[in-house]
Amino acid sequence: MRILIFLLFPILCWSQTPQQEVQNLFDHRNYQIAQKLIQKELVEDPSNTTWIELLGDVYSHQKQFENAKNQYKKLVQKVPNSATYHYKYGGVLGLIAKDASKLKALRISGDIAKHLKKAASLDSQHIDVRWAMVELYVQLPGIVGGGKNKALKYAQQ
Repeated sequence: MRILIFLLFPILCWSQTPQQEVQNLFDHRNYQIAQKLIQKELVEDPSNTTWIELLGDVYSHQKQFENAKNQYKKLVQKVPNSATYHYKYGGVLGLIAKDASKLKALRISGDIAKHLKKAASLDSQHIDVRWAMVELYVQLPGIVGGGKNKALKYAQQ
């Protein structure tokens, strides 16, 4: 019995948790395989915010922004005081707007700003959200709330 345990011990040490396996797949850009693994985990635990976030991330990496939006929206609804979730949701809305018609982009620009502002207010040290705000306000026309002065405000932060 001791010999069997001795022989199996290295195998047990090298086995990865599902999260470690997903991270390894991300590192090697194997997003489709990671997606399948994450979806399998979500079947077992559909309310797990870590898996929901990872599924949103894998969709984002595959440029499936509508699918990513749906995952991040779930997170914002589940954990409304998470700067990271608001940042990711606002960010993916921005990516959708970037590829959309000008009319659709204008329609969702308010939601983009709302979630990025919320992320900024929840975490005063979140640098990425501030850069996203700078980019948003530089690209938005002044008539719909954009402008260089607003962009400069967030750049200074």
